[in-house]
Amino acid sequence: MSHHLGSNLSATFYSSNEFSSSPFLLFSKILSVALTSFCLLLSASTVKHSKLARMEYPYFYLMALLAVLLLISSNNLIYCYLNLELLNFCLYLLIGAQVSSSLANEASQRYFLYSSYASALFLLGIALLYGIFGSLNLSVLEQLLSASLALPAPPHYMLLHLSLIFIYGGLLFKLAIFPFHF
Repeated sequence: MSHHLGSNLSATFYSSNEFSSSPFLLFSKILSVALTSFCLLLSASTVKHSKLARMEYPYFYLMALLAVLLLISSNNLIYCYLNLELLNFCLYLLIGAQVSSSLANEASQRYFLYSSYASALFLLGIALLYGIFGSLNLSVLEQLLSASLALPAPPHYMLLHLSLIFIYGGLLFKLAIFPFHF
């Protein structure tokens, strides 16, 4: 009796429901591209006359734009996390782009440390949510969450609230929204 290692495994790294599309999402993407273009045009003279890393500066913006565009379309919490981390990586580099400034370097390092803490919170919340529902797809989570909350005594009620607190806490910390604006 011969067993082939991968015979029963079906690995799918991308499925059609991992990214969503709608007119509002298209509008959000167009707005993101327009705002990024506007920021690049506004910062062109500043970059030209300062000691910033001139060649890399527009690439950091474009990489951040790519992360935002993918984040807007993501329909899976793991893709949301990865795109948010790509965006944060670009922000670390943009904050520390003025190499000669010790304040910029300190701010970049501090943002990296705080963001690492926020990522840990966000991932812990995602792990708890996956443990409860068995899915990270936002559409599936919406259905399961609404069905679960319709019950008189939802199972894993406290664990669900704890996971949402971790997810929201991590997001608010990453976005530096009050009271996480250190």
